[in-house]
Amino acid sequence: MNKIGYICTILNCVVFSIGRFQRKKSRIVLFEFIAKLLSITSFFMFGSLTSGLSDIWSTVVLATANIKERRTFNKKTASLMFAGYELVYILIFALTFKGISSILIFAVSTISLVSLWYLKPQNMRIAEILNSFIYLALQFSIGNFAGITEIVVIACNSASFCKYDREEEFNRLRKELKLQPQRAV
Repeated sequence: MNKIGYICTILNCVVFSIGRFQRKKSRIVLFEFIAKLLSITSFFMFGSLTSGLSDIWSTVVLATANIKERRTFNKKTASLMFAGYELVYILIFALTFKGISSILIFAVSTISLVSLWYLKPQNMRIAEILNSFIYLALQFSIGNFAGITEIVVIACNSASFCKYDREEEFNRLRKELKLQPQRAV
């Protein structure tokens, strides 16, 4: 049974890492959605009810965040939706508390929610670097040693941040100098 959990953990790592290199937030959310499905399976295989339920709820949040990205909600509605989602996380946390793993998944879920709901892609990458360290600790706390692959996610988050940070800086300088983008011949 844990073999399925290990395989899902490794696939989750691969899919999530690919998602970090996507330029648009909607594409990042799509890859994160697929990774969440793998993560849910992994958590249930390792018997982590709090983590599995939190990830199921995260999938709902991801779908809503994707809709939110395509539609404009007024700030009050968006803030109320955010508060509602966080209350559900608190309820899951309170009803299924099992120690340190519950605390870690609550932290991961909250950071992810803030990241998806309020941050632009580049700032999402920074938040996800922090989240990856917490997620690594979570994996070890439930006995999923395939979670060591989270180190790859940390590296990918860092690399994608650097990649897009340089591109943004280059584009800013190009605009300041009023240079036209070069075309491939």
